[in-house]
Amino acid sequence: MSRATEYRDRANEALMQARVEANPTIKTTLLEIAQGYGHLAELAEKNAAAPIVLPPEQIPLPEDSSEA
Repeated sequence: MSRATEYRDRANEALMQARVEANPTIKTTLLEIAQGYGHLAELAEKNAAAPIVLPPEQIPLPEDSSEA
């Protein structure tokens, strides 16, 4: 399961809980949580599509054990 799918599932769970919640403060909080998970899902999809590229100077080199 991808991260985006996982976040969408969590957003749906929060939305379902919000539908049956009687306390308006808790209902608002659940809706905000659902919105946050929806945003995380969008970011996860965006980041999965774009490869991470590091400049050569930021790539760690393996330590040469013969110099110890």
